[in-house]
Amino acid sequence: MPDTPTDTSDSEFSIHGTFWSLYLLGGLQTLAYAGFTILIVQLSLIMWPDEPYHALEIGILLMVLFWLSSLTGLFFGILLFFTFIKTYLTSVY
Repeated sequence: MPDTPTDTSDSEFSIHGTFWSLYLLGGLQTLAYAGFTILIVQLSLIMWPDEPYHALEIGILLMVLFWLSSLTGLFFGILLFFTFIKTYLTSVY
């Protein structure tokens, strides 16, 4: 393997510039998960004021949140993949 340095500073592709919206969405999703997890007991007391903590119902809410999040991630991943392929194929050919 030769010891010649490769210069990539003049590249037109920037991974941070391309995926900045995904960073934003990931941060917002993390805040939503953290907020829900931290406030889980208080939310249970707000939804059922005169009853004890409802672990099953809160677990179902969390499960629905995670499933919808994963399905939305798959949908946006497929959408981005086909958009990238369309853009790449039209620029190459």
